[in-house]
Amino acid sequence: MSYAAAVTTTGTLALGLRSSSFAIKSGETSPLEFNGTNYLQLEVSGSNDAALTDLIGLRFVNETHPEGVVIDNFSLGGYTASRFSSSHADAGPMFAAFGFHAAVIHYGANEGGSIAAARFKSDISAVISRVRAWVGDANFPIILVADVYQSTLTPAQMAEYDQYVGAQFAIAQSDANVMVINARRLTEDIGWNATSGQSDQFLADGIHYTGLGAQSLSAAVIAAMMGEIHVSGCPSDPGAVTLQSSMTLVIDVGGATACTNHGRLIVAQALTLHEPALKVQLKNGFIPAIGDRFKLLAFDSIAGEFATLTLPTLPSGRSWDTDELYTNGTISVVDASTPTTPDPPDPPAPPATPPPTISVSSGGSQTITLPNSPAPIAFTLNGFGALTVTASSSNATMLPDAAISISSGCGSTTLDCTMTLAPGSAQTGSTTVSLTVRDTHGQSATASVTLEIKAATSTEPGTGNASDPSSASSGNQRSGGGGGLDLLTLLVLALLAMTGAPSHARRRTMSHS
Repeated sequence: MSYAAAVTTTGTLALGLRSSSFAIKSGETSPLEFNGTNYLQLEVSGSNDAALTDLIGLRFVNETHPEGVVIDNFSLGGYTASRFSSSHADAGPMFAAFGFHAAVIHYGANEGGSIAAARFKSDISAVISRVRAWVGDANFPIILVADVYQSTLTPAQMAEYDQYVGAQFAIAQSDANVMVINARRLTEDIGWNATSGQSDQFLADGIHYTGLGAQSLSAAVIAAMMGEIHVSGCPSDPGAVTLQSSMTLVIDVGGATACTNHGRLIVAQALTLHEPALKVQLKNGFIPAIGDRFKLLAFDSIAGEFATLTLPTLPSGRSWDTDELYTNGTISVVDASTPTTPDPPDPPAPPATPPPTISVSSGGSQTITLPNSPAPIAFTLNGFGALTVTASSSNATMLPDAAISISSGCGSTTLDCTMTLAPGSAQTGSTTVSLTVRDTHGQSATASVTLEIKAATSTEPGTGNASDPSSASSGNQRSGGGGGLDLLTLLVLALLAMTGAPSHARRRTMSHS
């Protein structure tokens, strides 16, 4: 193969590198064309032989197909988080020039339990703050990697070292833009632990990785970073396991014997599937035969299902049977060419995924008097996958549907929600608001709340008040803002009229009625 090619594009970046003091600058070229070839060669140099220019690094960005991950390594052996903070305060301009989208911070091995977990937490927090200050983004995504088992630590060091992942997890719990990957948990099931007696194949001297250790660790960390759980042996979890919709369970199949030839995920308690993906991949040239069965999952109970099943292609005449996947975790290979007599249709089976639920926790029944406004109504959802919530009013005049608002992210990013009601001005009466939650399987649940609005009570001076018993007479009474005329008052007015009393007396008597 020839690596020489004709020059297709040349140009000069207008960076203005000349500076009276040390400076780091960056820029982008115009689009570079492959012109039908498979490879791209780029040559970059300074334009002035008399001026020193150091090219620190280059990044390629595919504007047409930007998917994928590129990792640039800035690691240095023997470092701790505190040493990084003390040695590289001036590295910000260089780091920012690369335009990274996230940072992976992997410390702990060199601390080795020699500092307390609380100090380790503060050192990692300082590194995160510095990196974010360099890029000018307080929400810059950070991925923390908790280090693997070491065999040279004293019991006291190991006790402190064991708490480092908890310190990192505490950081992530308080920061939505920090993710933690527990590398020790990812590798302990392959024998990289304190009790297997096999850790020497992964550690050359009890601390540094062997080639197999480096390969195993990097594969596990990258898979976790990309939302994958890669199962080649039989990893087990003594508790319950939940797989979210962003995750992919990848299981290797290289033979019919579990744990030795094909992977199996073992969950001692409940396995909950929030619509993750399942991918089965063949290895070592293995071709499944008709009748082969592979128990991929073991669990005490299971809820939910996989959103997608990706199974390897089989030779002609063979097909996959997944009928037992959600009952005992097994898939099998069957003869696709054998005609079968269809069985009579079974009665509809209950859905594999439980229906959603909705419950009102506060504000469910309200009675208010104008000009007061309804209090917000709190409610909680439960269900699998993405949930959608709608609300409707039984009295559209008093409370239109458009006057009902649901809190942002309800059903997608949070299950604790609120509903706000905004009735029309001076509207009175009652209405029932129905809340409905639906999942992606067409299942739904409903809850309702009631709202009654009463008019404000009139308290005009000199008038009767229906709510005040002292204002009511013992005989006939008329309601109204102008008061009422009883029989005694009418007799007095008649007498005054017959005796020719002054007009001001009539006015006074009427004002007292």
